[in-house]
Amino acid sequence: MEQRMKYLIKYSRVLFFIGLIALANVQANAESGYKIEIELSKTPTDTGYLAHFYGSKIVSVDTSIFDKQNKIVFEGAQTLRQGLYLLLAGQVKLEFIVSNQRFSIKSDFENQSNSVVIGSVENSIYFNYKSFLYKSLLSKYSLLKTSRNPEKDLNLKNQLKALTQKVAGYKSNLFKTYPNSFASKLIKANEFLRKKENLNKSKRELIFSTIDLNDNRMLYTPYLEEAIVRYLNLTPFNPDSLVKNCDHLLALSRLNIEVNNFVLHYLIQKFDSQNKPWFDVLYIHLNTKYVLKTLDTKSDTASIIASNIKRKQALLTGSIAPEINFFDTTGQRISLHSVKAKYTLVYFWDPDCDHCKIATPQLQSLYNKYNSTDFQVYAVSTQQQYKNWAKYIASNQLTWINVWEPELIESIYKRYQIGSTPQLFLLDSEKRILSKNISMDELMNYLNMLGVKK
Repeated sequence: MEQRMKYLIKYSRVLFFIGLIALANVQANAESGYKIEIELSKTPTDTGYLAHFYGSKIVSVDTSIFDKQNKIVFEGAQTLRQGLYLLLAGQVKLEFIVSNQRFSIKSDFENQSNSVVIGSVENSIYFNYKSFLYKSLLSKYSLLKTSRNPEKDLNLKNQLKALTQKVAGYKSNLFKTYPNSFASKLIKANEFLRKKENLNKSKRELIFSTIDLNDNRMLYTPYLEEAIVRYLNLTPFNPDSLVKNCDHLLALSRLNIEVNNFVLHYLIQKFDSQNKPWFDVLYIHLNTKYVLKTLDTKSDTASIIASNIKRKQALLTGSIAPEINFFDTTGQRISLHSVKAKYTLVYFWDPDCDHCKIATPQLQSLYNKYNSTDFQVYAVSTQQQYKNWAKYIASNQLTWINVWEPELIESIYKRYQIGSTPQLFLLDSEKRILSKNISMDELMNYLNMLGVKK
């Protein structure tokens, strides 16, 4: 009997714990997903959009309709990523934080800082800060209005100083009270990036002591990408410095895979999309060191990246320019590598291109100033019609080397990575690339620096 009682007690305990687990699962399922209720004092439109930041982009994630009480409800079964979100409705752009998934905001259409939050500590912190800041700004304007001579009014200066100290005290207390809150991180990031005194190189290393590269919530704000841009803009623009600082950014974000991937892809896209002469060095470095190591070498993606790297390596400064051997206006082939000149400019152009119509006369004027044994132009045209090409050359008295071959121009464009015209490549006597994708002004400065004879 005693053993049976022990068994029943033990069995009832098991059932009790099973019941608790089941209840917890029911509650979890009931609370899964998100529900965000926002009520405005008035609405300029019937439809509202729930969106979040992703770097500098704004991504819409849900749509709903305002009811007659100007309330809109966004609800879904999937959990939202945590970050800085927006309600977009006509002229309304209300920012708020998504941390927990169920809360409500009641906001004034005319003054968003006047908002009431239920169910979200993060948003309470965020909107209370905005409200305090707005009231402080009103106080400042009020003080300035009452003074007849603000520049010499000592009493006004003291009052403004006291107001500034009050704002600083509020922020300091907020950061001490909520040191780990996401709202505090957002406020600090915004404050740091808006201060003009932080726009100098000495402040560069402080950027990521303020903006946490290992918090993936910062991906869903505008501040992380802005911080990366700021950091790169304060970096000396030469290959060695940029390679070093790109590696530093990736090392700082290594603890968070999502942020690390974002930083890597942002850097690759940035250095692949701009035509700076030495950006190819960065593209090659980033893909070789970080991307290719993670891919199956036999995959299509790896093959494409490896092919891009090979093409870019062929056009790096110091490399021999790919050979071109096209026809001139008389039907004779002229090889680029056979041109006898101390410096040769490979000029990709099209007579029908609007930018070329501006650049070509400028280049002809510049060409006429220099000795042809020192400086020669090898102009490669994309024009499909021989008559149009030859006519333009004759009409504009283009006395440099003009070549043309429609059947092969596409392959040369790929080898030289020409996406648009005009494009300029400056070569030395051995046809090594000195500079590429340069403007007319940059070409003129380069020739002067090289001491090319006129």
